[in-house]
Amino acid sequence: MEQEFHHQKVTNGCKKLGKEELEEIIDIVHTNYLVKAGMFKRLVEHCIRRGYKLPPMSDLFNEP
Repeated sequence: MEQEFHHQKVTNGCKKLGKEELEEIIDIVHTNYLVKAGMFKRLVEHCIRRGYKLPPMSDLFNEP
């Protein structure tokens, strides 16, 4: 419920922005996504190489 509220707040704020402002925000968000995805992949690879037991994906999805 709280995430939906924040999503709606962001969406409404974006409606007030111009095209160039939206393009800049999308560029920043996408760059952050790529960095986060790459870091997560490297973290998982590091853990696997060191023999750490990783939790099942279902546990990760169900965490608060």
